[in-house]
Order: sequence, then structure tokens, then C-alpha cells
Amino acid sequence: MTGIKHVLFRILKSEITLISIERTVIVLNIRTWIYVSLVIILWSLSAAVEAVILRSLTPMEFCAWGTTFGSLSLFIIIISTGRMNTIHSYSFRDHLRLLLFSMLGFAGYQTLKYTAFTMVPIPQANILQYTYPIFIVIFALPVLNQKLTISKTVDITMGFIGAAIILSGGSLVTLNRMYLNGYLIALGAGASFGLFSVLASQAAFEPVSSMFFMQVYSALVMVSILVFKGLLAFPSGINEIAGVFYAGVMGHVVGVMLLIAAQRSTNDVSYISGTLYLIPFLSLFAFKLFLNFPIPLYAFTGLVFIVGGMVIHTTISNRRQID
Repeated sequence: MTGIKHVLFRILKSEITLISIERTVIVLNIRTWIYVSLVIILWSLSAAVEAVILRSLTPMEFCAWGTTFGSLSLFIIIISTGRMNTIHSYSFRDHLRLLLFSMLGFAGYQTLKYTAFTMVPIPQANILQYTYPIFIVIFALPVLNQKLTISKTVDITMGFIGAAIILSGGSLVTLNRMYLNGYLIALGAGASFGLFSVLASQAAFEPVSSMFFMQVYSALVMVSILVFKGLLAFPSGINEIAGVFYAGVMGHVVGVMLLIAAQRSTNDVSYISGTLYLIPFLSLFAFKLFLNFPIPLYAFTGLVFIVGGMVIHTTISNRRQID
């Protein structure tokens, strides 16, 4: 799962305020949970869909057409919701930053992730790219001048222990050299999206219009590269088109819009963030159920460490904010 969802969550979280100091009445209605459930379903299935489509499309082709479909759907949303004024609110310098963000969070991230999917066992690669929240914590230290706390240290340490478990095939003694390059590329995808998330959070652009431009720039760059190499080809079969549509529109656009709606329907987003930690585990379940991919115990153990560190850090941070 993947795409701009995490950085939007961080941006929107800052818009939610607790009204009462002594006691906060938490608003969680049925509509909130419907939105969240749909988000979890969409994003849990995304990696399995990507795995299938990468059997016929190259990573660059998949990224190019996914961001193209995403751009078109976002443009329709912008028009239908009366956000056209936001399109004209960016300066030339803003567009240069959006171009950089698009390379980190879309073109670069997706190409690295999809390349890793074609080189190593996909469940393990998907877990390693999910280290991007750890890289968010790391990059936020110098970029946002955040302090290194105990909870952040625990998050980073547990995250890299989890990554090491996968890199070593569960031994923690020697690296699995057969898959090392692909695993490092998957980690590179996580680092790329982590840096993107921090920089985009710092810029604090309007979420929908900025995501539109980032997808447009990614599509233009990737399509241009394919044209230059003489490799541009439109997805030919129904399965390819459906897969690209799912990844580019349902995952990266509809899922994000549902998350925005969910967060705006409650006054405590921490409950929503907690449920999102289910996604990488459900992705493993989808790999096994639909594609019959083997899920080694060490891969599951590595994921527990990675997600466990995030949960500890988030829980402690939320308690500090309430206090």
C-alpha cells in the first residue's frame, strides 16, 4: 500500500484538535468505520494486485500508467469538487518542489518497489518497503528539527532489527546474498518515500491539488523515459488495464480520499492510525490466499518487529499529546 497515504495522514492529523483538556469526547460513528474499512481493504489488496500486473508490465510501465490514471482521476475530482482555484495557487518554486516530491514519492518510490518485486520474493520485499515510517522518523530529525526521544529510538531500533531478520533470512548472522540486491532496493523504496513524506509535510501544500501535480509530473517523466527508450506501450489486456486502474486510481486516489473523509468524520485520528497497522499483515494474508505465496516465519517475525516499533512510538507520542 502505498502511494501518498502516510504523508496525508500526518498533514490531516495536525488539523484535528482536542477541545477539552480534562476529558475528550471521542467521535467515532459508523460512517468513520465504513471509510476506514474500505481503506484497509483497498490497501491490503494493492500489493497482491501489483504482483500480478508485474508479470506482464515492467516496473517503469506500471509506474507510468498508474500515475497517468491517477492524474486523470484527480483532475476529475478537482473539477467536480470546485477546487480549480487551488490549481493556480502554486508558484514556480512550488512546482519545482512538487517535481522533486513526485520523484521521491511516486516515480522513484514506485519504480524501486516494483523493481524489488521482480527480483526477490514479493512478501519480503513488500515488508521491507514498509519501513518508510521508520525513515520518516529518521529524516524528520534533521529536516524538521525534531528531537530524538526514547520512543523514536525504540521505533528505529526495532525497525532495523526487523529488516535485519529479513535480510539475513532469519539468521541475524549472515546476509542472504541471493536476494541482497533486491532487498536493498526495497529498503531504498522505503527511504525514498520516507524522505518524501517529511519534505511534503514540511511544505504543507493543499493535499488534493498537490497530489495531482505530483502524479502528473511522475507520469510525464516516466512516459518520456519510455518514449526515449522506444518502450512505450499502452496496457493491452483487460487484466493489465484493470490492475493499473486499481493501483493508480483505487489505491492511490480513492483510498486516500476515503482516508481524508474518515479523518474528518472523527475528532481523534489515533484510533484510525491504529487500525492502519493491520494493512501489512493483511497484505501477507492476501499474498497467501490469492497468490499462494509462501510466507516464511522469519518474514512475519520481521514485520512484527517493524510494526511493533511503530506502535510503541505512536502510542507513547499520543499519550504525551493528551497529557
